[in-house]
Amino acid sequence: YIADRMEDAFRKNDEASDEFIDALEYAQDNTFTRKLEQGTAGGAAQNFINRVPIARQIVPFVRTPSNLILRAIERSGPVALLSKKFRDKLLRGTPDEKATMLGRLALSSTVVGSAVFAALDGKITGAGPADVDQNRLWQMAGNKPYHIKVGDVEFGYNRLDPIFMPIGAIANAIEAGNYTAGAGEIENIILAISTTIS
Repeated sequence: YIADRMEDAFRKNDEASDEFIDALEYAQDNTFTRKLEQGTAGGAAQNFINRVPIARQIVPFVRTPSNLILRAIERSGPVALLSKKFRDKLLRGTPDEKATMLGRLALSSTVVGSAVFAALDGKITGAGPADVDQNRLWQMAGNKPYHIKVGDVEFGYNRLDPIFMPIGAIANAIEAGNYTAGAGEIENIILAISTTIS
């Protein structure tokens, strides 16, 4: 069985088959280990660290954190359009890739829009007020940082990154408006978030 699978995975000239490449890319995407592309910030950082070994003592990991951030961006509604890889697949990909990107864009826009309204309603929390005393009072009032309330049930989402990273950013933006901005500034923050989503 294994010999047959290996023979299926590689062509006669030892090139990997399309199925093998697809499987490898899927595995790398889901473990956040995909090679960073040249010409990107992550790729430049990794090249620098490879050229200057002492830098590895300061920043030991580049690939996985960079891929986590890219995944969060790709799952952040219209913000995903900032990703070159996302745009390339959306505009020049195969029909399957285009459909996947459109589906991700639609789903993430819906999730981001829902998160904005849930955060405005207090059902999703971020870090809370930046001021230490205000934050202590906020938590004494029963609020928990980075939690989602569904009916009487609350659960923390801060350990579910990168999927929930955009939701935390939205909740923090809403809370920043609530605790540090005046009424006019809150309206501007909400307008900016709404414009990003639409």
